[in-house]
Amino acid sequence: MKIFRGLDAFRHRDARYLLFGQALSRLGDGAVAVATVLLIIDRWPGATRLSLFSAASSLALVASLLFGGVIVDRFQRRGLLLTSDLTRASLMAILAVLTATDHLAFWHLLIVAVFFNAFDSVFLPAMTAFLPEILPESDLNSANAARSTISSLCGQMAGPALGGVLAIWNPSASFALNALSFLWSGWCISRIRSSGTAGAPAKERASVFSEIREGVSYTVKNKWLLWCLLDAGFINALLFAPFGVLIPLFLRHDLHASKAQVALSFTVTGVGWLVGSVLVGSLRTPRRRLFWIACSWLIAASVIALITVVHHVWMVYLIGLSIGPLLAYGNVMWESMMQTVVPRELLGRVTSVDMFLSFGLSPIGVALAGVVVTAIGIRSYFLIAFCVGLPFQAALVLSRTIRNAQTHQLVPQ
Repeated sequence: MKIFRGLDAFRHRDARYLLFGQALSRLGDGAVAVATVLLIIDRWPGATRLSLFSAASSLALVASLLFGGVIVDRFQRRGLLLTSDLTRASLMAILAVLTATDHLAFWHLLIVAVFFNAFDSVFLPAMTAFLPEILPESDLNSANAARSTISSLCGQMAGPALGGVLAIWNPSASFALNALSFLWSGWCISRIRSSGTAGAPAKERASVFSEIREGVSYTVKNKWLLWCLLDAGFINALLFAPFGVLIPLFLRHDLHASKAQVALSFTVTGVGWLVGSVLVGSLRTPRRRLFWIACSWLIAASVIALITVVHHVWMVYLIGLSIGPLLAYGNVMWESMMQTVVPRELLGRVTSVDMFLSFGLSPIGVALAGVVVTAIGIRSYFLIAFCVGLPFQAALVLSRTIRNAQTHQLVPQ
């Protein structure tokens, strides 16, 4: 076994620039994620505003994804990545000024979240579709493992820890840091030599909705893809999205944790993601990837259910530390499989459909969780949510199609 094949991606110049740019960008994102949550909890207590902010962010992303996929398959992907970074830098700079001058209102956060995630809906599929154009297929799993490792180290470990410090010292600094991190990422992307696919000439293009239908049609025809995405969307809405939103509130209000302890919970989860990223970057890809991906989702959901017996901060940390490797392992393998199996000219749109189905119900799930939690509490919510989702997760793992499918059988003939 070679130790962490993710380093193989750094042999390629363009990949190095892309990954180095993402390192600082993810650091800024991690800092802002924690600082924003703590800011909302302190200024607008209770689950309502926090759930509303998360739901608005997710809804903006989901609503834009299908159109983002069409854009990614029509235009040069490097230019789209650069535009997205520069726009998000401007949005973070606006929040930094508003917070520093004490003019920040909750509706400011909502509006920025909507526009920020709209541009995210272009950046995310563009990144997935751009990697196969600057790397050989043999190094795609390495690159995705490296991206996940960077996300863990910077976005989920160092970033949240820094965000906790900045939230105590000066919340506006976290927004300023994120703005600078997007500028750095933009500069790195501008140094990449490959521009990526420019798409078909304008006169040969179908309408936007026709192109969206192509991506949806591909997903529906491939039943393994459709059922995995529907299951992921359902369990994300029930468990994973509410967990990410409500655990800081649970720590702060139910367990009376300090701001530093809340920030540390993000970092601990990041450690888990790092372990999973290194693992998937060190092991050979299994033949039955779908089965192991489905297993990782099921086990992660089971671990979340343990929140029902948690009464100490360290127990929450242990749950986060356990979930990270499972989700990182499944997600990295899934992304590499998509880049290998889906035709290059459809990859942007199919990735957008993937994200649309995976996260489409999350805004509703988070909003409903906020209402239910107010009535029955966080522990009871997660117990009920796990019991509801378990039959669907088990059915996916036990499905003959998922259990026996090998990668070469998923490639369209």
